[in-house]
Amino acid sequence: MISFKEVSRKPDEMTAMTGYTIEEFDCLLSAFEEAVMECDYTLEGKKRKNRPAVYKNPVFSTIADQFFLF
Repeated sequence: MISFKEVSRKPDEMTAMTGYTIEEFDCLLSAFEEAVMECDYTLEGKKRKNRPAVYKNPVFSTIADQFFLF
């Protein structure tokens, strides 16, 4: 599976895949991470019962991968 770490080494490929430069993506990444961890409601607007958790074997190894493939 492609990862953010691989693509971030190639600025032209990063821009082609996301529409953002690496610097722009890094700025958005911090806001995305903060929003994910502070979100108290689901997409349906219901109050969240559980907080987001970090699993031992996650599908996305980092929050950057999650945001990159989102």
